[in-house]
Amino acid sequence: MKLFLGSCLAVLLLSMPVRADDSLAYRTNGYSLLYQLCDQEKPVDMILIVKTTPKDVADFIHEVAKTAGENEDLLDDLQDHDKAIRFDRKGLCQFELDTRDSIKDDKQHMLLFGTTDKAFARALLVTQTEAGTYGMNLAKVLADAEPNHHRAAVLQKISASWEKLRDKAYRLLNEQ
Repeated sequence: MKLFLGSCLAVLLLSMPVRADDSLAYRTNGYSLLYQLCDQEKPVDMILIVKTTPKDVADFIHEVAKTAGENEDLLDDLQDHDKAIRFDRKGLCQFELDTRDSIKDDKQHMLLFGTTDKAFARALLVTQTEAGTYGMNLAKVLADAEPNHHRAAVLQKISASWEKLRDKAYRLLNEQ
């Protein structure tokens, strides 16, 4: 009977999810992914040099670039006050990194060469809906894991800014 109870307890303990939200490595991966997103979205308006969109979409894309830059600055400020925050860690396996690079290349090719006019505007807004959703949730999960109240508040602000962009992209997409 003792062996049976001990085995049951071991199975229960091993099957319980491990929460890593208080670990520095967990948060570092989150900070790195969020910083990478901001860095990738910051020059998104450069595509408007070679492609055209309706004015409301172009204005929105400039807003995305500006917001991404402001969020990157907020993250830089957090790092300035705590050198334990790192943006150079890749917590993803190489297969995931390669897949993400392939997706990025595919989207860039589609946006530059595979779409024009209204189709381009819609495709661009779809990418921004995805980026906004990703940024909102990255910052939200990171804020929930962040033990420092000031940093958590900054991350909540960043999450809200990505949510606003996501919602605006979705609204504009429905208007196209």
